[in-house]
Amino acid sequence: YGQRELHFGGYYARGGPDSDETYTSIAVPILVDERVIGCVNLTWIARSATASEIAARHLADLKSAAAAIGARMRAAE
Repeated sequence: YGQRELHFGGYYARGGPDSDETYTSIAVPILVDERVIGCVNLTWIARSATASEIAARHLADLKSAAAAIGARMRAAE
């Protein structure tokens, strides 16, 4: 999986100019014939869990979702 850089996103990484919440994300690629056509990501409030904790809990589901989307895209071509 990939993890968003800490300072990427400007206000998208924070709840906005009046918020003290910060967010982080992990993502996996959606592949069609070894070509990346998109990503499935999961974003959460950073103080609630580390990327490693979220990956341990949800990486298998993210990979499964990305594979299913890629399979449907291949079938639609």
